[in-house]
Amino acid sequence: MKEYFLSSLFLRMTGAQEQKLKCICWELATHDYDFRNDYLEGIGDSRKYGEFSSFIQREKVYNDLLRQLFLLNEGERPRCTCLGNYKKFSQRVYMMVEAQLKKEPLYSWLQKEIQDLEDTNIMTDPNNGPASPSTFSAREKEWPSKGYKLFRNDLRSIYDLVVKQHRNRCAHNLTSVQNHHPNLDQLKKPDYPQQNYVYRFVILILIDEIFIELYQKYKELVERNPWY
Repeated sequence: MKEYFLSSLFLRMTGAQEQKLKCICWELATHDYDFRNDYLEGIGDSRKYGEFSSFIQREKVYNDLLRQLFLLNEGERPRCTCLGNYKKFSQRVYMMVEAQLKKEPLYSWLQKEIQDLEDTNIMTDPNNGPASPSTFSAREKEWPSKGYKLFRNDLRSIYDLVVKQHRNRCAHNLTSVQNHHPNLDQLKKPDYPQQNYVYRFVILILIDEIFIELYQKYKELVERNPWY
């Protein structure tokens, strides 16, 4: 029952995030016709947007939104906590998630997983947060071809293991036909405690809160701009 409920909640969270990113892209395309052309050309390309399910696809939307923010803000980095003070931002998000979990029956299921996360600073380490330039000229060539990272270092390296692989297992019901019990070699790895639902939930909510803050700033700048 625990696994059925948590996997269903996890899938709904990933699906909702994919739809949210699609909506952000359409909003950007409404105001920037050059972006609209690029987006419509790349929407079916898994290396760009695809189904918005992979980390690279999420990161592509992050760069699209980030670039629009710099253009609207006259080349200056907008005042967003997730960019300017990631540690404060991530601590707020984590405290919000923890407080919510403690109100729910889920807390009795996830006490060990919550403790595992409390014993590390992987979510709040500023070196793991999103990257962005301090200034940006309107000349397109100055935006790096590979863009800026949505997550860095340790937080980036665990995404596929913790979120993507489990998302695919749940979405395609692979656990019904495959034996996924870890062997002893896997159990002794330092990163094994990270493969739990608290890590998955917090990572997804961190991404969500980054996009929420950036999009709110985008709407604010668009409303100020007389050309939109």
